Amino acid sequence: MLKRLFKKLSLSKKSTNKKIYKTAAEVSFVDLAGKEVFLEIRVNGNSTILVIKDKKEETEFMLDSELATLLGVLLQSYISHEVFPDLDQE
Repeated sequence: MLKRLFKKLSLSKKSTNKKIYKTAAEVSFVDLAGKEVFLEIRVNGNSTILVIKDKKEETEFMLDSELATLLGVLLQSYISHEVFPDLDQE
């Protein structure tokens, strides 16, 4: 589910910038499938990103504050109404 969501989100931003970020904070939880999911806040100078990753599968989703805000809106819509808003509507 998250892979499909982030595929749509990543269409608007493709980052070729390979800055080195240091982990400032990390939290993890186990999802309903039993996988451990890690959330990290990484910083590099004034830049901060949110990373959602599965260490076992070596999968990472890197979100800047704009994409993290969009994710928050989508999750809030799911929590309130159990649906996502249509992102294709203008």
